[in-house]
Amino acid sequence: MENTWYILGAGAIGHLLAYKLHKAGLPVCLLLRENGMQREAFELVHADTENSEKPPLPYKRVHELEPGEIARLIVTTKANQACDAFATIASHLALNAHCLLLHNGMGVYERLLERYPQQSIALGATTEAAFWRDTNALVYAGRGKTHIGHPGTKKPLQWTR
Repeated sequence: MENTWYILGAGAIGHLLAYKLHKAGLPVCLLLRENGMQREAFELVHADTENSEKPPLPYKRVHELEPGEIARLIVTTKANQACDAFATIASHLALNAHCLLLHNGMGVYERLLERYPQQSIALGATTEAAFWRDTNALVYAGRGKTHIGHPGTKKPLQWTR
């Protein structure tokens, strides 16, 4: 599963990113908490056209992961949940895994770098927008841009497909 992008935080933005990665032809997997809800056959509705599709996105619960399985991770939890959520999957991260924090809030990056210095952690900000219309209907409400990098540097990330 080396090329798979795992998404920790299976909310609206997590599902939207999983959809976009899937549409780009990249393998993706949404990670669920042990008590987290798996959305069966969720529908993605494009707000601008009302067209919809049902992307086949795979899910895994943390206990189903192998040690070192995750080489690429995107964290889309709320900021106040990010450190604890990261800790639940830390033993499943490969050495030097590529991790992207894409959450609302501050201070998480610094805490995770201190606790997991062997990991490559980057920050992201997005203007993409999505919300759950109901339990199984995700509305893609606004197309935007996502910027990724390391604080204090303009050096591009050395991540490959």
